[in-house]
Formats: sequence, C-alpha cells, structure tokens
Amino acid sequence: MSVKKSKVVANIKKNRLYITVADRLSKKEIDSLYTEIRFCVVDLQPGFDVITDFSACTIGVLSGLPTFRKISNHLIASKVGRVVRVIDETKVIQKQFFNYTARSQGYKAETLNSLEEAEEFLSATEDKVALPIRLYERSVAYTDRGQPGEGVITCLSVNGCDIHSATLLPQEGARISLTVTFNAHEDIPDRFELKAKVSWVEDDRFGVEFDDIDADHKDKLWKRLVYESQRDLADKFPQL
Repeated sequence: MSVKKSKVVANIKKNRLYITVADRLSKKEIDSLYTEIRFCVVDLQPGFDVITDFSACTIGVLSGLPTFRKISNHLIASKVGRVVRVIDETKVIQKQFFNYTARSQGYKAETLNSLEEAEEFLSATEDKVALPIRLYERSVAYTDRGQPGEGVITCLSVNGCDIHSATLLPQEGARISLTVTFNAHEDIPDRFELKAKVSWVEDDRFGVEFDDIDADHKDKLWKRLVYESQRDLADKFPQL
C-alpha cells in the first residue's frame, strides 16, 4: 500500500506513539517528521511505547540520516519504553537503513513484519523492560568467583547488559561484579560498579540482570546512556 505522506499519532490512552513513514522520504519530509514527533511526545508519559511503520518506504535520502539520529536521541531523552519497527525485508532501502543503524549507538528496537505483530508483541510484554541502548565497542571488566574477565558490551540498559568476546564465561545463574567505564565527563558519572546475575550464556557471549540497583543509580546510568547516544551523533555528524 502506498503512503504518500508520513504521519505521527499519539495514542494517549495506550501511552503509545505511532509513526508511519511515507514511501518516498525527502529531507524535507524527514525534518517535518522530526517536528511532529517532538510535538506528540509532549502528550505522552515516560515509558511510552513506539511503533514505527517503515514497510511502505522505498526511496530515501542519505542526507536525512542525521535527522533520524536526532529522532532516536529525542525519544531516548524523553524516556521512551519499548520500540518496535515494522519493515518489509524485500526492500533494499530498508536493509541499507537498518544496517546503518545497527553500526551506531542508539536504542535497540524489536523488528517485526506487520502492525498486527507489533501490537501483539506489545500486548504480550506488558511487564516492561528497560530500553536497551547499543554501545560501540564499550569494554567491561568483571569478576566471577574471584576470577577476572573482560568483554565488550553490545547493549546496556538500567536493568542489565549483553556482553560478547568474553575472556571468561560464567555459568548461567552465577553472581558476578562488573565495572563499566566511560570517557570522563564533569557532570555525569563515568564509572559504574554493578552486581549482576547471569541470565544466559551462548558461545563467547552472555547476558546479565543487575542486582539491587537503586533509583538514584538507575537515573545516573540512564543519563549516561542518553549522553552516549548524543555523543555518537556529534561524532558522526559534526555539522549538526
């Protein structure tokens, strides 16, 4: 189905943002989309969900990528909850776009093939989890039963993280200590000491859920994640 104009709708009752992307995306269209999203997000509560329907999009412009990064960062800063993308895997432009986003810092969205699947997914996951943020080559040190290990964080949220290239694989259910260090910043903590339980292990990768992280530490970690996504934008698109 052809979609001539992008549109944004805020469903206040569901606390959900619906974004429909037009089949032909010009730079002007993308900028207009960004403006509409900022207006609509004001009406929603923190933790709101987003469904973005890209399935009709066939033509886009590379000059619009920085604005898409701005949209992503604005949603993160507004404390978005779950994010779902509806795509058509047969369309080349969509493959190119999502290959790009997979290589940059930003939120990790669920990808599905229809609006119906997106609605069902959100209904089935009412117990909301914290939005995971992709990080680029962020190293982590950890200790398992007194033995040191190192790895690279692929996704980090205020509730847990995924680690790959692990030098020491803990067992599922193990309790470990982690240290995540960021570049120094005068207003935001750059070092986080965390206790965690290993929730899954596969090959050289594993995931953890943080133990007993209080609201204050969650807030500080979230602010750091917001900053990291914005820093990625500044590094890649210094003209903005």
